[in-house]
Amino acid sequence: MIDLGRGFAVTPKPAPVLRYLETALPKQLEMMRSAARKKAAVCGRRSGKTYGADLGLIDKGLAIPGVVCPYVCLSKTSARYITWPVLHEIEREHHIGLDFDDQKLIAKLPNGSEIPLWGADEKRDMEKLRGGKYGRVVVDEAGSFPRDLLGYLLDEVLEPATADYLGDIWLIGSPNEAAVGYFFDATTGGGNDVAGWPTWHWTILDNTHLPHGRAELERIMAEHGWTYESPVVRREWLGEWLRDASKLVYRFDPKRHVRPAPDDIAWYSLAVDLGASLVKPTTAFVLLGYPAIGSTVWVCEAEKVIAPGPDDVADRIQGYMERLGSRLHTIVCDPGGLGAGYVNHFVERRRLPVEPAEKKDKAGHIEHLNGDFDGNRLLIDPRARALLDEIEILPWDDKRLDSKEGCPDHCCDGMLYGWRACRAYAQPEHEQQRHERAADPAAWMQQFEARMRAKRARELDGKPRAWGKGKVI
Repeated sequence: MIDLGRGFAVTPKPAPVLRYLETALPKQLEMMRSAARKKAAVCGRRSGKTYGADLGLIDKGLAIPGVVCPYVCLSKTSARYITWPVLHEIEREHHIGLDFDDQKLIAKLPNGSEIPLWGADEKRDMEKLRGGKYGRVVVDEAGSFPRDLLGYLLDEVLEPATADYLGDIWLIGSPNEAAVGYFFDATTGGGNDVAGWPTWHWTILDNTHLPHGRAELERIMAEHGWTYESPVVRREWLGEWLRDASKLVYRFDPKRHVRPAPDDIAWYSLAVDLGASLVKPTTAFVLLGYPAIGSTVWVCEAEKVIAPGPDDVADRIQGYMERLGSRLHTIVCDPGGLGAGYVNHFVERRRLPVEPAEKKDKAGHIEHLNGDFDGNRLLIDPRARALLDEIEILPWDDKRLDSKEGCPDHCCDGMLYGWRACRAYAQPEHEQQRHERAADPAAWMQQFEARMRAKRARELDGKPRAWGKGKVI
């Protein structure tokens, strides 16, 4: 009782008892209370993994006033759709006192702690997490991260940032179709220079917040003719690691198809895939080559860079030309989201022999390329790390016409376009082209520009144009 004088007294109200942990599943609570500094959870669909992860972030935030506990996803858009509604749901249920900043995507706790949402689809965004001091970090959608990208995020960015508070890192997600990657290695005992993490597992059948979960799963199984042994049920719903190569775009096998390129590469083709972003590394350069004798093609190099303008891309192309000389027989470019004006700029202003990539019947050409994988006629050099990170987990879309939207595929597209230009059976033609180009570079470039103008004219033939302009309406 507090005496306020003049006979008045006030009995302070007891602090509210927060019972949010009562809604945690037993395995979620066990994971939360574990002393391990690195923890992983492999869960099936509708298992409540995001709910459990958010409870874990709130619990750590309430335990340490003023601490930051980030939630990290493959993109900030994904983070908003996955976890933001769940945090609101927890607040409605338990009245913790969360204050939501919908612009910055930060949930603030009453004691000054914060739960910010982050996207980490490339290193530029990851660098923004440097310098912080974190009590707990949750990395969701872990199975969708490329191996090297996730390894960099965990080992070089997040682990040092948890040292001050002796914080922990949670790696959570569902199994990917390829059963490969950092998340796979960490949750299956380790491998590929990745140590095994203590791992928890729960599914829709354990989710007491979804009492009709089993009945709903069995309804879906009956509708599709699935059983509990069906691969899709075991992977998607029961959270089991089960490789399903039919779900992946490329029939790539790292044990068969990763080989160093030989020293006698005679011919090269360069493919450039222009991304839609001017601030993220979505522009890919993929260099393919093959010897003078034989039909095997190697992907020799692959990189993704930030390309804020056409001259930045042109400078890189020029660098490849200077390094490889007349052995670089073809340069193809997919304008992508940046527009065909880039290719015109390369040819007309920078006088670079760049051709637009052929994009018709993409699914058909992917199947043709997969035939070369099947016959070991297409191999990838270990130096092409950016491509290897993409290709081992790249899934089909629902119609099997292209890769699944939102999955990184710039290097894979570059490989496809460059492979189409790599005619390992046409060395005599390349030899003649090489001699013509070396004998008179200016004349060769004039002939190339004439071919490009003729090709453009054929493409525009019969299409209406705006009055007084060359643009197609």
